[in-house]
Amino acid sequence: MPTPDVVHLATRTCYSLRDGVIRPRELAEATAAAGMPAAGIADRGGLYGGVRFARACAAAGVRPIYGADLALHPRRDRPGWGITRASSSGIGREMGPATAGRAKYPGSGQAWLEDDAPRVTLIAADDAGFATLNRTITAHHLSSERGDPHL
Repeated sequence: MPTPDVVHLATRTCYSLRDGVIRPRELAEATAAAGMPAAGIADRGGLYGGVRFARACAAAGVRPIYGADLALHPRRDRPGWGITRASSSGIGREMGPATAGRAKYPGSGQAWLEDDAPRVTLIAADDAGFATLNRTITAHHLSSERGDPHL
């Protein structure tokens, strides 16, 4: 059983497809029931559950902490990077060593099980950090290929 001194900072909610299953309301309620003062979410690629999490935390009397788990763009100077595989849509995708043998099937409901790009979890410490996190996530998505965001 967690103690009130423990705060989970990087919980994946159900908005992190393939990574999390808990709904923001369930997380807030479980946090309050455990006597914990705060809980943090760090959904994969964005703040997708952020609004629902804020509302649920307000109702449960828990402090919300926001974060995001973001992929870093592969470095071309790393051995194994730069391999490109054409998909059935004719669009190439750069892949690292661990994904070079896997194929992507656009429109079939199958996605990459995992790419081996390094990841970073960013957590906002205050309102200014939350604003910076939102700008970073927006830049993250706008500067990347659709459906495959990397910083």
